[in-house]
Amino acid sequence: MQRLGLGFFQGVRGGQLVARVAADADQAKLAVGQTLVSGLQNAALVLVYLAILCAVSWRLTLVTLAPALLLIGAMFSSIDLSTVAFATELGHRPVAGLILGTFALGSAVGGLWYGSRHWRAPIGRRFTITAALTVLGVSAFWAVPGLLALDAVGFVAGLAISPTLMTGYAILDRQAQPHRRTEAMAWLSSTISVGVALGSALAGHVIDAYGARWSFAFAAACGAAGVLICVAGMARLRTGEPSTS
Repeated sequence: MQRLGLGFFQGVRGGQLVARVAADADQAKLAVGQTLVSGLQNAALVLVYLAILCAVSWRLTLVTLAPALLLIGAMFSSIDLSTVAFATELGHRPVAGLILGTFALGSAVGGLWYGSRHWRAPIGRRFTITAALTVLGVSAFWAVPGLLALDAVGFVAGLAISPTLMTGYAILDRQAQPHRRTEAMAWLSSTISVGVALGSALAGHVIDAYGARWSFAFAAACGAAGVLICVAGMARLRTGEPSTS
């Protein structure tokens, strides 16, 4: 209001101006309140999910696998929002869907290739390596010069997504007791969903405050934190079984 010229105030009635300011203030207060409540609900869900997952295998889920996949889920949702914001900033918002489709195509190709081979490396090591490769590709998103480059880099980064998720679920499948495997898978999926929700909320704030490139950096940071957790808890990712697939 301080930047508005004198002519604006001469042409607008004082009552209308006060009513508009009051309405905008109420909307801002409501938005902040909803964001705070949503954040608290997501945090509570994280605690509940982790507590229940402890019943499956507390060393595996609480210390390593669940936090890592939660952060990876946050990375995925941040990438989605950042891609749309980046395309919008460049004036080509409809192209965002094509770029995200290419990202998914890379994941499909990587999953088919990974599933067609037999692997001798321990599954915990494979999970960490594929997650690190995904993060390595995502870390280049913030520096791409345009949408075409983002599309190409996104395809390459997507190649390791499906192998990461496949090995993560396989670890839990081998760690959980046979009669609790379905429950374990369901809770792990819920943990990833919570990470997606948290990542969306935080990435939205980063985009509004700093732009799409910083949101890409935030996504890479989430993934890097997940990989560090995997490296630190590598011993807890061992299944005790020979791995040939």
